Amino acid sequence: RKRRDYVISRLEKIGLKFSKPAGAFYVFIDIRSFLGGRFRNSNDFAIGLLEEQKVGMVPGSAFSYEGFIRMSFSSSTEELKEGLDRFDRFLKTL
Repeated sequence: RKRRDYVISRLEKIGLKFSKPAGAFYVFIDIRSFLGGRFRNSNDFAIGLLEEQKVGMVPGSAFSYEGFIRMSFSSSTEELKEGLDRFDRFLKTL
């Protein structure tokens, strides 16, 4: 719960829309506003994030949720902080 609440607070601070998880250890983040230019779909976005910031998230298309990416929060709080810092930096370049 502590890691979930941390991730939710960070995503809200960044200004992203997402599905608030009830019992799962992941969250689907809405990236539709970033698609259409440099990224055609959630797979392109996930690859860009991985290549540029070394952060792995799963394209929503793998779960029939195109326009979203799935972020797991099963890592330590320290790793989540680093990953979210990198994710935020990535978004600021778009």
